[in-house]
Amino acid sequence: MDANAQHEDSLDKNLQELLNKKTKQLGDLKDIIWHLQTENGCPWDREQDHMSLRPHLLEECYELLQAIDELKPSHFENIIEELGDVLLQVLMHGAIAERLGEFNFNDVTSNISEKLISRHPHVFSEPQKTTKDSVETNWEVLKKKERPEESTLASIPKTLPALARSQMLQRRATIAGFDWPDMDGPLEKLSEEIEELTEANSEQNKIEEFGDVLFTLVGIAQRLGIDTEQALRTSNDKFERRFTKVESLAQERKLELTKMELAELDAIWDEVKNSEHS
Repeated sequence: MDANAQHEDSLDKNLQELLNKKTKQLGDLKDIIWHLQTENGCPWDREQDHMSLRPHLLEECYELLQAIDELKPSHFENIIEELGDVLLQVLMHGAIAERLGEFNFNDVTSNISEKLISRHPHVFSEPQKTTKDSVETNWEVLKKKERPEESTLASIPKTLPALARSQMLQRRATIAGFDWPDMDGPLEKLSEEIEELTEANSEQNKIEEFGDVLFTLVGIAQRLGIDTEQALRTSNDKFERRFTKVESLAQERKLELTKMELAELDAIWDEVKNSEHS
């Protein structure tokens, strides 16, 4: 009997006991997910592989990010649920790998444990006081030592949202010593890029120059310690909130936005904006 069959047989014997437990721990969750992968489990689960689960993992990560953004003191139900959904995705990938004989979950936990130990020498091997900034810098230095043949930028996923990837690229370049000495440089660069955008005379050139403006802005945000994704998300939410109020006011006053003059639109927008600060 192979390891998978032994695990499955043992789980079947303890399944009812597991289902009756009021408080289920991490090991119980792993057993439930494993059972779903067995012949007596769920046909949908057995048909999944790493690629088919990819969109679900992405969706659950974004839902968790939204739960974090909306987190309120003493109201943790939503973030608990979304953390569980992300954990489910991680464990499902582990269960699929075990079913297919690719690797087991102990490989995953061992790998991340060794990484945490090796990346925290100031805690585990050479205890010493340090600062947050030096820890972040040393993390990248230690990562580079693990793969010295790779570019500093090699491990940055191309699947990241463009703003987040741009910020990570520039952060890594800064740690490698490729950066302006002060804020004057990037601000001058921004003016230069905006001028080049206004002079762009083809569709492709406009796209490239606009991208350069965005890239430079991300670099400025990086120097200011601003998370560009969060900053733009905040502005998106602010615009949505204010525009929804503009629509509501226009409806109350029997006005049609499409027929209003620019001055009228500005006036009602400023009314909404000022009401938030009063």
